Amino acid sequence: MKMLVRTSSFVAVIAVIFALVFVPVVAFAQENPAVDTPTAEPPTPTETIKTPTPEPPTPVPSATPTTRPTEPPSEPVPIPEPVTVVLFGTGLAALSAAAAARRKKE
Repeated sequence: MKMLVRTSSFVAVIAVIFALVFVPVVAFAQENPAVDTPTAEPPTPTETIKTPTPEPPTPVPSATPTTRPTEPPSEPVPIPEPVTVVLFGTGLAALSAAAAARRKKE
């Protein structure tokens, strides 16, 4: 058991050190290009002329809204309480049995 804890903590320490070193290296490597490449001159802009377009007609609603009677909301679906309690109890029993078996091994 002690070896497992020691190994997992060793792996966690190595992962933290790797993250603290690797992330800044990757971030700073992206700031400067590896090779200076010449850039082309951007083209000079030309004058743009706005062409007149006709305004589209404004849409007019053709349907008339009607009132609709509303119904009261339906009742929520009942949750079967006994089954929920049995499932919760079964899960707790399995967890306690696993903990007892683990303590017995030690």
